[in-house]
Amino acid sequence: LPEVKEVVIEDDTFTSNIPRVREICKLLISQKNTLAWSANVRVGVDLETLKLMKQAGCRLIITGFESGDQKLLDAMGKHATVAMADELMKNTKKAGLLVHGCFMVGNPGETKETMEKTLRHAIRLNPDSAQFYPLFVYPGTVSWRQYIENKWITTTDFSQWLKRDGEHNTMINLPGLSSEDMVKFCEAAYPKYYLRPRYL
Repeated sequence: LPEVKEVVIEDDTFTSNIPRVREICKLLISQKNTLAWSANVRVGVDLETLKLMKQAGCRLIITGFESGDQKLLDAMGKHATVAMADELMKNTKKAGLLVHGCFMVGNPGETKETMEKTLRHAIRLNPDSAQFYPLFVYPGTVSWRQYIENKWITTTDFSQWLKRDGEHNTMINLPGLSSEDMVKFCEAAYPKYYLRPRYL
C-alpha cells in the first residue's frame, strides 16, 4: 500500500535467532526492499547483523536496556550486562541505525538510588529517543507469582489497572519504594533526558 511508510516488527524475540534475522535481511536485500522498518533488538546483537539490518532497510532499533544496575539486570534474568549496552550503542552508530531505548523501574531490589543510576545510564548511552516506565506485572508470568507472594501488588481488581484515559496504572509497591515514587521518577526522567544541552 502506498500510504504505508514504515513497518515495525513488534517482536521481543526477533533477534533471539540471529541466523534467522540475517536470512530475513538477505531476502529483503535480494528483493530490493525500499520500505523502512524498525524492530525490537536485544543488547547482544553483533555489528555484522546490525549492518545487514541497515542494508535491508532497517531505520531504527528498539532496545530494552531496562536498568543501569547490573544486580537488577541479573535478577531479571536478562542475560545482559551494562557493558553489552555500551557495545550495542557503539555498534548502532557504526551501522547507521537510530536507537529507541526502553528503561523500566520496579523490579525486585529497586530503590531510589538504583532508579537514579538507571537515569544516569540512559543519559550516558544517549539513545536517539528514550522511554521510562514502571514495571507492569501480568498474571501468568513468573513475576506475577513473585509479586503476589511478596504482597507487592496493590490490587488484583483489574479495573484499577488502567487510568481513565486508557494509560496503564502502576499497581506495585516495593519495600521502601511506592508506585507513586516510581511514577514520579518516570515523569521527572523525561525532561531530565530530553532537555539536556547535549540532546538538544
